[in-house]
Amino acid sequence: MGEGSTTQLIVERILEGKAPLAIRAAAARGALPVPRAVLTRLAIHLLEDPEEQVRSDAAASLASLDDPELRDVLSDEACPPEVLAHFADRAVRDEGLAELVAFHKSVPDAALFVLGGKGNAAIIELVLTNQERLLATPKLLDTLTVNPALRP
Repeated sequence: MGEGSTTQLIVERILEGKAPLAIRAAAARGALPVPRAVLTRLAIHLLEDPEEQVRSDAAASLASLDDPELRDVLSDEACPPEVLAHFADRAVRDEGLAELVAFHKSVPDAALFVLGGKGNAAIIELVLTNQERLLATPKLLDTLTVNPALRP
């Protein structure tokens, strides 16, 4: 079994809830030799781990991502939807991050609801730019209309 397949197997086991505590703990601390986007996805998953220390370490790892690191993760074409949704609240406070989330090909509706519902006028404009998505998701338009930052 090659290194890539071993790494993929470890990632799959963590996501399936079948990895041993030591592996989950290492992933939560960011100590697995996998790309940052994968570690970020694992840390988000491990926020729900049965072990308190793993949950705590995962939360600390996610909180420690600085803006350049987070930009790298969010701009990765393979960034999973759950990562985009997780960081939507943080993106509400940073137009550069909001742009990466709003225009990502895998952005889930949940992330757009956060941006549209909590964003300032500039972030609302980012969400409004994707007219195709607005037409496909009428509730998103409802969310935008109740945001006090929406301009007439």
